[in-house]
Amino acid sequence: MKKQMPACQRGSFVRLIIFLILVGVLLSYIGSQSPGKDGEPSPMHSTLALSIEPAGMAMLAPSSQPEIDYFIDYRLERDSARQQQLDLLREMINNPNSGEQARQEADRRFLYIADILGKEMEIEGLIRAKGFPDALVLINETTATAIVNAATLDQREVAQVCDIIVRTTGLSPTAISVIAYAQ
Repeated sequence: MKKQMPACQRGSFVRLIIFLILVGVLLSYIGSQSPGKDGEPSPMHSTLALSIEPAGMAMLAPSSQPEIDYFIDYRLERDSARQQQLDLLREMINNPNSGEQARQEADRRFLYIADILGKEMEIEGLIRAKGFPDALVLINETTATAIVNAATLDQREVAQVCDIIVRTTGLSPTAISVIAYAQ
């Protein structure tokens, strides 16, 4: 007969897995921000400056540091962090020592992340179909942010991007941020 993990241990195990996921994401972020040789920024990562334009539009402008394509670099980092999360959740789901409730929660979270990944890719493709060279979309439970490869965005373009996100995610337009990023 299979031994069940006590409820208090299952809760601790779930908290431990969530903590490990958060630590992994944090370490990934910190690693992406670490300087290169001699304390200079790594050429593999861009440095951004945020400025508010007169029309109230937030603009991300690249610094004078050498950089690779911002959209490719960020997409790779995002996908790597998500893959780490999915791997941890997969391990928890397949671990025979995990309690049933912990496995169900890990399975729910796994499906949620997979769904978000699909929606982000779909929205990015739809934004490119509107004629923009590239876009990044970041979705969480309550908000979405689109970073569009454009020097500026007029109100019509912002509305187009918002409409795509609203139709795909069901989020309210007030929960959506659209940012122009000039490469």
